[in-house]
Amino acid sequence: MELQIKQNDAFLQLAKITGTAPEELSKQILKGLDKLGFFVDWTQEAGKTIGTIHREFNDFHFEEIVDSIWPNDPTNKNIEKINFLDGVLLWGTAMEHGCEKCGCECDVEHDGTDGISWKNVNCTNPECDWSDSREPDWDGLPGGYDSKY
Repeated sequence: MELQIKQNDAFLQLAKITGTAPEELSKQILKGLDKLGFFVDWTQEAGKTIGTIHREFNDFHFEEIVDSIWPNDPTNKNIEKINFLDGVLLWGTAMEHGCEKCGCECDVEHDGTDGISWKNVNCTNPECDWSDSREPDWDGLPGGYDSKY
């Protein structure tokens, strides 16, 4: 699994501030973070912002992170640039069933009973607890506890 940058509001504003095309900025951020040694384990980083990871692990000063992405750039002290970079979201690269919380791949399991079928979805990222079940509300079905029949 690899990580990508999710084009959230912070990322799009950062692209405007830096005057960089989103695709190029995404590559630039990932390359700079990788060069710095920011990425340790994608399972812990997927679905989190750069700022959240920085605060959780505190391995680098934020100025080092900014300088690794934009070396020798005089605008690196720009507070807007720093704040928007803080909110850039690292996202998993799911191919088929992306997790809504971290972007990693999900396992989809088909289940059913009594002629009714549904899907259970569980994120494969061990650090993510997201899951979803489309199992019907049995109490609301005809004959169920809440049913008027």
